[in-house]
Amino acid sequence: MASTTFKTILITTNGAERPIFEAVTDAAVTPGELLQWSSDDQLKAHATAGGNALPMFALEDPYNGDTSNPAIDVDYGTNEQARYVFAQPGDVVYAFLADGQSVNKGDALESDGAGALQAHTARAVNEGGSSTYTVYTDGIVAYADEDKSASGARARIKARVA
Repeated sequence: MASTTFKTILITTNGAERPIFEAVTDAAVTPGELLQWSSDDQLKAHATAGGNALPMFALEDPYNGDTSNPAIDVDYGTNEQARYVFAQPGDVVYAFLADGQSVNKGDALESDGAGALQAHTARAVNEGGSSTYTVYTDGIVAYADEDKSASGARARIKARVA
């Protein structure tokens, strides 16, 4: 039987080549995490739950020299050169689903504020106008490409980029 565990973060593309970029990390980063730029132009895990996010994901480093672990399980340390990709709509990435989340195939996913994805929660509108909140127009990063539950720890999930 074929393995259902992928050994690469960018599983499929929508047909076009994806350039792979490199940049220095601001903190430890795990392949598959949703990324953002830090204030000093370094990579870090996306830190705003439900916030606007580029579909920028950390990729595995096939040249890391660790032969005892799959490359997708080897973290980049602080101030290390990390590989990343700007995924495009239709691409499937092997991202993380946040601990405590349960999603079905097709569910919208947004940042959990720690590099993983969580089920998107639409904001309720207060017609009385007594509450204010920020509405993020680019919060949905991807859609679940499989049913998945994460209990006790975050779990890998196939996610189709929005």
